[in-house]
Amino acid sequence: MACSLCKGKGYIHRVVDGYDTVTPCSCTRKNKLIESFENAGIPSRYWNQTLQSESPHSANPFQIPFKYKRWALADPSDDHREPFVPWDGTPFRKKSTKTWHSQFQALKKCRNLLQIYLDTFLEGKEHREAMGMLIMGTVGIGKTHLLCALLGDLIYAGVTDVYFTEMTDLMKKLMFSYNPHTEISEEMVLDPLVKCSVLVLDDLGSFASDNTQWIINTLVYIFNKRYNFNKPTLISTNYFDEADSGEMTLTDCIGNRLRSRLREICPEITMTGYDYRASGSKNKK
Repeated sequence: MACSLCKGKGYIHRVVDGYDTVTPCSCTRKNKLIESFENAGIPSRYWNQTLQSESPHSANPFQIPFKYKRWALADPSDDHREPFVPWDGTPFRKKSTKTWHSQFQALKKCRNLLQIYLDTFLEGKEHREAMGMLIMGTVGIGKTHLLCALLGDLIYAGVTDVYFTEMTDLMKKLMFSYNPHTEISEEMVLDPLVKCSVLVLDDLGSFASDNTQWIINTLVYIFNKRYNFNKPTLISTNYFDEADSGEMTLTDCIGNRLRSRLREICPEITMTGYDYRASGSKNKK
């Protein structure tokens, strides 16, 4: 069905100060947003998430500076996304200071990176090193939610050259590319990961394969390429550097070489606490 405002034309005629003007219809902006999110590979359940606070008067206010609105794909007045709110245990009376503090510190770090990326990609300001991040966190603590919200805020601000991939999905695509009967090549799979402005690699270490060394070599290639061209990479993992007896560490999963490389290219943050997927919290992703 055609848009009721523009009748499918994609633009609207308006008279402003006595002059006829043509402005893009809101449906066009919406379509561009949807296309950008799809091209970025961000799961649709996270499209409505943001790192911004609900209002400038919130307890810990954060809004994308107005100067970036001129690049925005969406009309700021149409931006009604859901903010990430550190979970306090409500309504289960399992208030966890540890969980709240962990999420709040990660939220602050992501907001800081968002500001740096906006300055870099929209204002052309230089930064000295690839400002990536490695989030090591327990299951259900909000790692993916935060990183997708960061990418979403970049897209809304007009930085659309971003990409999200989940580790298992990436490995499946690569293995499929080796099928002689497919038209998809390894280069086609890796190219977006290497060249995008900001990359999110979710769930690092979630691969169980006889070809672990091949996987590690592929990741080293991706990270080295991005690091050499000063492109930030954001990574999440459920594994830590220390583990209880019988459990695997991050080094066990990815090897000493890759773990050492990550220490060089990615500042690290740890998120621990209650699995709020089980809580019914609105931030449960």
